Amino acid sequence: MLEKRSSARRSRGHALTKRLSDRRKRRRRYRHAAEVLLGILLLGVALWGLWQPSVRLSQVVVSGGTSTMTATAQRAMRGTYFHLIPRNSVFFYPAGSVRQALMSSDPSIAAVSLHRFGGNALRITVTDRVALARWCGADSTPAFQQCYVFDPSGFLFATTTPLTRQTTIVATSTATSSVSTQIAAAVTAPVSSGGSTQPLDSYVVYEPLATSTVGPIGVTLPNAAAFPQVFSFAQELTPFGSVVRIISIQNGEVDDTLASGTVVKYLLADATQALSALTAARQDINLADGSIDYVDLRFSGKVYVKKNTAAPHGGG
Repeated sequence: MLEKRSSARRSRGHALTKRLSDRRKRRRRYRHAAEVLLGILLLGVALWGLWQPSVRLSQVVVSGGTSTMTATAQRAMRGTYFHLIPRNSVFFYPAGSVRQALMSSDPSIAAVSLHRFGGNALRITVTDRVALARWCGADSTPAFQQCYVFDPSGFLFATTTPLTRQTTIVATSTATSSVSTQIAAAVTAPVSSGGSTQPLDSYVVYEPLATSTVGPIGVTLPNAAAFPQVFSFAQELTPFGSVVRIISIQNGEVDDTLASGTVVKYLLADATQALSALTAARQDINLADGSIDYVDLRFSGKVYVKKNTAAPHGGG
């Protein structure tokens, strides 16, 4: 009898525990459902808020650029993220896409910075590339040449007025004065678009591009890393009496054409040694009067000179 009563009490206890457990499970499900509904509601409110005009970029101001850049930036912010969030949201506007779109539209742009102001306005500041010098092709032989300016990194970003020549720009034994005239034309040819309009250095550079391209704008010159050394060498020649106007780089060899028409040849890898050799022979070399066709410094420690027999000065 006592055993039956004990069994009945255990059964009632188990039933009560099960009901309490089921009740707690239902409460958890209800609470979870309520939390999900609340989350959806809050998300909906947030999405609704993101579409309000007060939190969307309604004005784009471009400093340092052209009027077309405003439209370019606005196009980059059109559309939505996942069909939910507007891309022109003041919180989620695509700064990287705007920057890329502007720089792709104009190679003369070096940098783009973006800043929000006034709540829902965007200020874009454009920094132009600075022209270091001109590049006029792989070599100086064509009679008609389109020239381009490049920045200190060797990046070609704008065209200059095409250069037409009746004779080769590289000095020959019979064309010293003509060469000097054409060199001056190359140096003073204006930049036709984009970036700084006057190169920092007056050099005209010739060298082949690494790969064949339809148009060179947007290409980086292959020997750009060596330009500081190359330009420094050219500047070191000024005390010799004539400035460098043309720098030609071919297969690791450099030809510096002076305003006098004389050409100084050296190996790109041995610029320091070449300059030392030329300096040591300075008293015996006149680079200012066109009496020398070329000076060859390509052989270590040696200075070879070819006289210009047609020059008005026979010595040098």
